[in-house]
Amino acid sequence: MSTKTTLKRIALVAVSALGFGLMTSIAPASAVDATPTALTVGTLPTAQVGVAHAAPITISVPLPTLAGSDSFTVTARVTSSPVGSAFRDLPAKGLTAAGATGVSFGGGIVASGSQVEAKIAIAKASTDTGIIDDCKAVGTGSVAWGCDYTSASRTSAGTSASVVVSVTPDIAGAYTVLVSTNAGSTQALYSAATNDANVSYSFTTASAVASVTLAGVTPASLAGNSNGQIFKATIKDSTGAVAQLAPNETITFSKTSGAGTVTMVGLSATDGSDVGTSSNIYGNLSKLHKWCRLFPFHQ
Repeated sequence: MSTKTTLKRIALVAVSALGFGLMTSIAPASAVDATPTALTVGTLPTAQVGVAHAAPITISVPLPTLAGSDSFTVTARVTSSPVGSAFRDLPAKGLTAAGATGVSFGGGIVASGSQVEAKIAIAKASTDTGIIDDCKAVGTGSVAWGCDYTSASRTSAGTSASVVVSVTPDIAGAYTVLVSTNAGSTQALYSAATNDANVSYSFTTASAVASVTLAGVTPASLAGNSNGQIFKATIKDSTGAVAQLAPNETITFSKTSGAGTVTMVGLSATDGSDVGTSSNIYGNLSKLHKWCRLFPFHQ
């Protein structure tokens, strides 16, 4: 158990006084360096250059301490990427977005001739109660990115944890990501010798957007109506495969006939509230689950 892990953990001691001044103490089970046994990759989203590709990972791991603080590490490394990607070299061979010498993929690395950051991030899933912290570069030359996972208090022993590994591709093509774990709080690269629990997954970026089709979901509304009409935008590439907008790409909405202008606003995928301001130009539809509210003609 590392010093850092020890500092994270608090052992409570119950002291009971018995007759005639006799005293004894009882210590509950201490938090442990949890050892993951298996990793499972969930459903992968569509990948696009410059857009964080979030892979849900379920980690089978015994978490026996009800008070919490059982810990292990999660490390992600891109093991295969297209020619020209910053992931094919060490971070120091590239630059940060500000133009300084690259430090880590956690901070983002821009390869020569590119304007897109290659980046890795690790976070807990929205349904997980644990803590992800102490994220840092891992391995010689900072080839990977790793974080600590610490369990939260619970009413019964846990058997799994859920994290999300996000990789931002910087060049169009295929990528392979290795996600590995280690007991305790010391991040390390995958080691076959120690039989670290691990999993690899692959994804390929979609081609450039070639078409956008709007389909009405609610009935049409009258001009000037503040509610507008809800549409779903289906975005595809030239082969008909589902795609999504890349950074700085936008969709412009315009009328085919009649006077006035058409404006729209994105909708939140969680509660349906408006996202952004009403305009006839909009981007990042992929992050809004391709739902929007289209307002009729305004004079």
